[in-house]
Amino acid sequence: MDSGELKLKLFRQIDTLEKSDLEMVSDLVHKLIQEENDATQRDDLSEAQPQGSVDVEKRKYKIIKKLRKVEEPEKLYKIEKVLDIEELHPLLAQLLEKSNAEAEKKKGKPHKEVMAEVRQKFPIQKDA
Repeated sequence: MDSGELKLKLFRQIDTLEKSDLEMVSDLVHKLIQEENDATQRDDLSEAQPQGSVDVEKRKYKIIKKLRKVEEPEKLYKIEKVLDIEELHPLLAQLLEKSNAEAEKKKGKPHKEVMAEVRQKFPIQKDA
């Protein structure tokens, strides 16, 4: 999944947030992005205490603007984790796909076989 697709997922998730969750995400996103930006922008956001639905929409827009600047997939994955977006890391997804393909081609060993090998290699005596 490229950065644009990740951002779109985040935008959709952010749009569904309630005000209290939005404030928390806003602060967290801000901290992530600020690792490489000026500390002065962080102060501006933390001092703001918007009220009402118009201000909530403004905060969402601010978050979206900041997300558009993020290009690093790892930062986007961290943000997704905060928003509870269930997305596998690309490397993990790739490994799972490879594993499933090998299983379909019968390249793997049955569980019983693997366990028999483990027991033979690492004999563990059961307590009586």
